[in-house]
Amino acid sequence: MTDPAYDIDPTTATTADELAHCLQRLRIRNDLSYRELESWGQEHGQPLPRTTVLEVLHARRFPKKNFLLAFIEACGVDPATDTRWERTWSRLNELGKVPVSAAPAGTVDDSVDTDTDDIDLPDVTEDGAEQAIPAEIWEQAQGLLQQARASAQRVDREARRAISAAHVEAHRILDQARAEAAEIRSAAEREAERILLTARERAAREAEEMRQTSLAALATELDEFERQHRAAARTPGNSPTDERTSKDPEQPRADGRPGRRGWFGRS
Repeated sequence: MTDPAYDIDPTTATTADELAHCLQRLRIRNDLSYRELESWGQEHGQPLPRTTVLEVLHARRFPKKNFLLAFIEACGVDPATDTRWERTWSRLNELGKVPVSAAPAGTVDDSVDTDTDDIDLPDVTEDGAEQAIPAEIWEQAQGLLQQARASAQRVDREARRAISAAHVEAHRILDQARAEAAEIRSAAEREAERILLTARERAAREAEEMRQTSLAALATELDEFERQHRAAARTPGNSPTDERTSKDPEQPRADGRPGRRGWFGRS
C-alpha cells in the first residue's frame, strides 16, 4: 500500500495539464528514466515509447487509456487496486480538456525512437514535477524529430527499392541459371546418345572382325587337315589301294564268298 506521505492523488486533476503533472511526479517518485520505462513496456508487451512518454508528461499529448494504465503500472501502481487514475482519465477524456499546445492527432509516430535519456531535461520543481519545456526548445526538438522521421522514411523507401531491385536481379539470375542448366542437360543427353551409338558400332565391328578371324582360322585348319590327308594318301603302303591289292585275291571273304580280284573283278 502506498505511503500516504508519498501518495499522488490524480483525482485532483481538472485538466490534461494537471494529469500530466501528476504523471511527472509519479515517474520522479519512482526514480525511473525514460529508457527504463520503455524497457519495462517491451518486457511486458505494453509499449511505452520514450518520445510518447516525454510528450505525455509535458502535456503535449493526451494519453490513451492503455498507455496511462501501463505507465502507472510501470511506476508501481496497481491499476486494478488504485482505480483513481482510470477514473480521472475517463472524466477528463469525456470533458475533452486536452491542452491547446498538445500535438495534433496523427502527427507523432510512436515507432520512431528518439534517445530522450541523452536530452538535457528540465529541472524538477519544488512539488516534484518537471519544469515545462520552453516552447522554442520544444519546437526545435519537434523539427529535429520530423527531420529524423523524413530521413527514416527516405531510407526506408530506398531500402525497399534496393530490395525490389535485388529480387528482380535474383529472379533474372535464377532464370538464366535454369536456361543454362537445360542447355547443359540437352547437350549431355546428345553426347550420351553419340557415345552409346559409337559403342554399339564399335561392338558390332569388333564382333564381325572376331567372326571373320574365327572363320579364317577354321579354314586354315581345314586346309591343313586336307593337306596332311593327301600327303598321307600318297605315302607308299598307306594307300587303301595298296592295302587291298596286297591281300590274296583268291582268299575267301569272311562271309564265305570268293574274294574279288582287284577293282571290279580285274587283277
